[in-house]
Amino acid sequence: YLNVVVVVGLQFVVAIVLINIYFCICASLQFLLCPFQFCLSLSIMKTKILFFVAVYYLLAVGETQLGTRVALTQKSLGANNINNAVIVPVFPTAMNMAIEPTEWFEQGYIHFYSSVVTVNSTDYRIYYFTKGALGYLSHVATATSPTGPWTKPILRLVTVNGSSDNNVIATTVLVSVFVDTHPNVTKETKFKAIVGNGAVAGVVTSSDGFNWNISNRVSVGWDHIADTQPILFYDEVRKRYVASGRIDNPAVPNHTCIASPEGLSPGDGAASTRSVGISFSNEISERSFSNVTCVLTQLDPDYPCQDLYTSMTVRYENTLLMFPSAYNHWRHTDPPHAPPQSRGKGNDGVLDIRLAVSDDDGDHFSFVGGRQHVFITRGKSNFSISAWRFYGDAFNGGHVFMTRGLIYYNNNTAGNEWDTILAFHQGSQLTHGGVDYWWTPGYHNLTNKQTTVRTGIQMVRMRRDGLACVKPESTGGDIVTTPVTIPSCAQGNVVLMVNVNATTTSTLHVALNETGYELSNSNTINQNKIRIAASWGDNGSNISPLTGKVVTITFALKGSLCLFAWELRCE
Repeated sequence: YLNVVVVVGLQFVVAIVLINIYFCICASLQFLLCPFQFCLSLSIMKTKILFFVAVYYLLAVGETQLGTRVALTQKSLGANNINNAVIVPVFPTAMNMAIEPTEWFEQGYIHFYSSVVTVNSTDYRIYYFTKGALGYLSHVATATSPTGPWTKPILRLVTVNGSSDNNVIATTVLVSVFVDTHPNVTKETKFKAIVGNGAVAGVVTSSDGFNWNISNRVSVGWDHIADTQPILFYDEVRKRYVASGRIDNPAVPNHTCIASPEGLSPGDGAASTRSVGISFSNEISERSFSNVTCVLTQLDPDYPCQDLYTSMTVRYENTLLMFPSAYNHWRHTDPPHAPPQSRGKGNDGVLDIRLAVSDDDGDHFSFVGGRQHVFITRGKSNFSISAWRFYGDAFNGGHVFMTRGLIYYNNNTAGNEWDTILAFHQGSQLTHGGVDYWWTPGYHNLTNKQTTVRTGIQMVRMRRDGLACVKPESTGGDIVTTPVTIPSCAQGNVVLMVNVNATTTSTLHVALNETGYELSNSNTINQNKIRIAASWGDNGSNISPLTGKVVTITFALKGSLCLFAWELRCE
């Protein structure tokens, strides 16, 4: 994109210089004979020409595409029409556990307020906290490789039960830890995190991510964001801070899904009003995030007993991604006969992770594919009424929550660019209500400093741009893009790369609305490649001869394939 801006900018300067030379010559020749009216009309004509030249080049820059167009929405894909095909989320592949309770003071519960941070290419960290016999403790685990193994370093920063041989970094909850990449950030405030909830939430800082200045917090004014993991990060694309979190939206109460255990009348309990709000600010200062806008809520009639929890939000290419947990409320008959600890709560159920996206920089979010597909599901487990929890091999039978942050890394040592996305999620065998009353005095005994509840943080893997894709219908489908300008390259040739998972029985053909680049002579793409160049007969893959031309691109899909993304790039 920078190459295109430089080239177009130079072309614009040359055009202006030539126009001025032309008018200088005209003015010189007509100087003695030129009446005032002629000179005036000459100036007006010059102004008009300069205006149209400026508009032309501004439009050219606006149309130029060198960034990746990802199949998350029609707009993010750069599509004008998608015919006989649909955008669907692609489920990630589960990997090994990153964090499990191994120390006695972790045995209570590894909570879902967790963050993954890339410090550099050899320093990866997971910040998590536990709720156990000693209350709340914030921990950090480190790894030199993004795939682990993750270790719990002995930091000797906080004394726990008489010993500092642990990985504890605070006796309070650190939420949404991130590395601040703002150009003006100081070394002392490179790491940031959120402490507290709602109106008392504040941002704290650290120079190394281990030693935190907890006492000196900036109250950012999250009056409307509730008690569930708020998110904060610096958006390098829009050059601003983004904050998102759960809000209680009374405009969308869903009283049909209220849990009403035996003995309670309908209408008692907690209504389904949880939604997601977002706020933006150019700086982190007192009350800089006080204006919160509701951007995602649950109004789908197919899910009458559900609302949205948490809001792990992150920038990805030309979109903002959000991974809310959908809270599926239980009625009193599912499961039946709730134990005494849950009676009167009216606020219990299970949670799984969904995928939402904004292609307008956060003003609105929608679920990928237009429906609430489950993105990361709970593990298959059985439920114990007497213990009021799930049990079995799955550690996440009760709920799953997305960890803040994604890791991008190169899984192919032969390549120079990253090709894999790693995400992390917390899970537990406890239900929403079970998390609360699991610690009810007398209900569960922690005197032996052990529990039988499984909990932890697991890694999942996706290919680059592989969160969603376009799938054709059985008869085939096609995508027609909005007009784009073929850029020029300072080095190499312009090629059109696609990220596609195709098989030998499926086909992808690509066409440009220019002679020699039709579907009829498009070479078949039927491979599974993160990057493969479209090509046409004898023309090959080089489309540099079209530099400067405004074209539309057609992708013709047939068979069982997934088109994840496309891009114009210099090779």
